[in-house]
Amino acid sequence: MNTFKWMSHEQMYVDEIHVEKCGPLSVGVYGGNQESDAYERGDAVLAWWDPELQFEFVMIFDTHHKTKNIDYIVEAISERKEKLKELFSYPIHLVFHHTHMYLLALFTDELFIEKCDQDDEELACLICLRKGEFLYWLSVGNCFAYLFHLCFK
Repeated sequence: MNTFKWMSHEQMYVDEIHVEKCGPLSVGVYGGNQESDAYERGDAVLAWWDPELQFEFVMIFDTHHKTKNIDYIVEAISERKEKLKELFSYPIHLVFHHTHMYLLALFTDELFIEKCDQDDEELACLICLRKGEFLYWLSVGNCFAYLFHLCFK
C-alpha cells in the first residue's frame, strides 16, 4: 500500500500551490496566503492507494488554527492501517459498510473523544474511499474533493 502524507506544520506551501501525483491520485495542497492567517493554519492530507486491491483512501483536514488533533487523528488512523487495508480488500457489497462502522467506532470511542476534547480548536475532516466504480465519503465540516474517474465518462 502506497502512502502520501502532508502536514502543514511540516511543509507550509504558503502562497504556493503544490500538486503531488500519487499513483492514480493527484493531491493538491495549498497552505494559504501569507497576508492572511496562513501561518496559524493547521491543514493535512493522508492518502493511501493500492493498485492491486484497486482502492484509494484519502483524509483531508482543515482548521483555521494549529491543532494537535490533526496529528492525533492521523496517528490513530495510521496505527490502524493494516486493519483498514483488510477492510478495503472486502468485496464491494461489504467494504463500505464495514469501513463506515469501523471509522464510526473509532470516532465515537470515549477515549478518542476525550483526547480530541483536550484541544478546543474546530477541525473539519473529509474521508473518501474509492473502490471499483463506487465512492464512500464521511464529511465533518467544510472540506471538499473533486472526483474525476475514467469509469464516469
